Amino acid sequence: MAQNTFIPDGSSTHLNARNVWNANGLDAEARLSSLELVAPQVVVSSGGVLSFDNSLGGNLSVELFEDITDISFTNVNNGDSGLIEVTQDALGSWTWSAGSHTVLSGDLADIFNITPTTGVATIGWYYNDSILYLFVSEAV
Repeated sequence: MAQNTFIPDGSSTHLNARNVWNANGLDAEARLSSLELVAPQVVVSSGGVLSFDNSLGGNLSVELFEDITDISFTNVNNGDSGLIEVTQDALGSWTWSAGSHTVLSGDLADIFNITPTTGVATIGWYYNDSILYLFVSEAV
């Protein structure tokens, strides 16, 4: 929604001005709220597939307890992006493969090297024309 301009004319009332002012205030609040930091979704894989709903936010926190063979997204639109924070459970040494997605930077094999319970890696993702691009950090 765009901000509205109030231009008084001979038939304008205080109510007209207040309605425009209030509509602009609600619009501004909605825009600012969309910029606030949102805690990442905590997601769990099932059967080796990590699934998440992008309408709940594109940033994820994942603790691996099994090997990941694919990522399944819902409600993702062209141009959406986010970050996946990856840790390993106490057993560790879980792997992650790209499945049907394209890795542009980094190596998913590094996920295997995350130190259980204290280490972390990140996977940036970008969706473009039905292709999910992944950008993998080094594991620490």
